[in-house]
Amino acid sequence: MNLLQRLKYAIESDFKVEASPENPLARLNQYINEAEAQTNDTKKYLERQVSLKQHLEAQLTKAQEILAKREEQLQLAKQAGEQDLIVFAETEQAVYTSRVQLLSQSIHNTTNELIALEQKHEQMKHKIEDMKILQLQLMGYENNVRANYHMDAMLNPETQKHVSTVDDMRYYIDNLQSPTQVVDPTSSLEARLNALQHEAPKQLPTLEKGE
Repeated sequence: MNLLQRLKYAIESDFKVEASPENPLARLNQYINEAEAQTNDTKKYLERQVSLKQHLEAQLTKAQEILAKREEQLQLAKQAGEQDLIVFAETEQAVYTSRVQLLSQSIHNTTNELIALEQKHEQMKHKIEDMKILQLQLMGYENNVRANYHMDAMLNPETQKHVSTVDDMRYYIDNLQSPTQVVDPTSSLEARLNALQHEAPKQLPTLEKGE
C-alpha cells in the first residue's frame, strides 16, 4: 500500500469513518514514541557507565596513593634494617602495583565502551529527528490534499464534484498528483519479500511438452 492509499484513511476520518491502523501518521507517531522511550532507557545505561568509570578512576587514584606510600615505607624499612617490615612493604608494593595495572586497563576498556555507547545514543537521537522530519512531510502532504480539495471546490464548482461519500473522496485523491514516495520505516523487508514473490514465477523453467 503506497502513501497515497494510506492517506485515504486519514481523510476518511473527516467523514466519521472508523480509523484504520494503516494510517501513516498514526503509525509514525507510534514509532516516534517507542523510539523516544528506548532512547531514554539507553540514556540510563549510559549514565551508569559514566558512574562506573568514575568509580574505577577513584579506586585507581587511591591505589596509586597507597602504592607510592608503600614504596616510600619500603625504603625506610631497608634503611632501618627491619626485615619483617621490609617483607610486608614488598608484599604490599606488589599487590598495589598489580592493582594499579588492573584498574588502568579496566578504565581503558570502560572508556572505549563508553565512547561506543555515546555514539550509538547519538545515532538513536538522529534517527528520531529523521522520523520527526518524515512526520512533518506526511502532515504537509495531507494538509496539501485537504487544502487543494477545498480550494478547488470553491474556485471550480462547475467541475468539482461535491464529496458526499468516502468513495468520492477516494476518487478525488486518486486524481491528484502522487507525492514523492516516502519509505516506511518497517516496510523495506516486506517490499523485498513481495518483489521476490512477484519475480518467482518468471524464474521457473518452462516445461517442454512431453515431460
